[in-house]
This record gives sequence, C-alpha cells and structure tokens, in this order.
Amino acid sequence: MQVIKLIQEESSPNFHHRALLEDAKFLMQRCKCTIQHILKDGNKAADGLANLGVTHLAPFVFLHAPPSEISN
Repeated sequence: MQVIKLIQEESSPNFHHRALLEDAKFLMQRCKCTIQHILKDGNKAADGLANLGVTHLAPFVFLHAPPSEISN
C-alpha cells in the first residue's frame, strides 16, 4: 500500500529513490496501466496459480479446471 501511495502522489524532491519512482510512473503512463491494492483474500487464486507454476517443470501448464487449492 505504501508503494501505491508513493506512485499515486507527488514525491518529495529529496526522496531517496525519486528517480526510480519517476521512471516507474513514466512507464505506467506510457503503458496506460494502473495499480491497486488487493486484499489478501482476493489474491489467493493468483498466489495459488503462481505457486503451481513454480512447482511444475514444464514451461506451460494448461488447466481444464481450477486446482482444488484455489477452487473456493
């Protein structure tokens, strides 16, 4: 949430990582992308799928149904 706040607000001129933050803002505007905070409960499916991808040796995993770990 702190990073989102930093990106959405004007940063102080003496902020230690201001150049990096301004680069991120520029790239986000150029790509027309946004960021938002997602509560942990809303992120369980994405986290489960990421963990599934890390544990598989195949470069691609195709699922016909959601894994039982994230089906709820």
